[in-house]
Amino acid sequence: MKFGRDYEEWIVNGLPAEYKIAPNDWLICGVGSERWHLATPDGLNADWSIIAEVKTTGKDWDADKIPIQYRRQVQWQLHVTGATKCVFAWLLRAESDSGEFVPAWMEPKHTMIERDEDMIADLKEVANRFITDYNNYIEMRELNGSL
Repeated sequence: MKFGRDYEEWIVNGLPAEYKIAPNDWLICGVGSERWHLATPDGLNADWSIIAEVKTTGKDWDADKIPIQYRRQVQWQLHVTGATKCVFAWLLRAESDSGEFVPAWMEPKHTMIERDEDMIADLKEVANRFITDYNNYIEMRELNGSL
């Protein structure tokens, strides 16, 4: 994880200039009843229409076979930010003779992930169910004097 955090900004800065993505470390909140929907995309453009998510990995992926957990993460971030697209970038890591991780490529690979309203609806349903169940649990504990 340290390798990924250390290279995150470098990867974002290596994305094609046409996307005008800047590194991001803001926690972004939803609005209204979805204010607890939170995301921290790794990069944003100025009008938030495009976000970036970057990963470091021990194995390469095909651009059309990004692991499902990362596609879900991206769709959630698109939901929270209101963006329509995400530049998803990944950098292969290798282990040096000294045992440290180092980049295995000169630059990251990337692909564009478009907003998927069906997946976002599914993610929102799960999230809303979770927060309702959690709030019910807290309320029940308070009523029972367990807190």
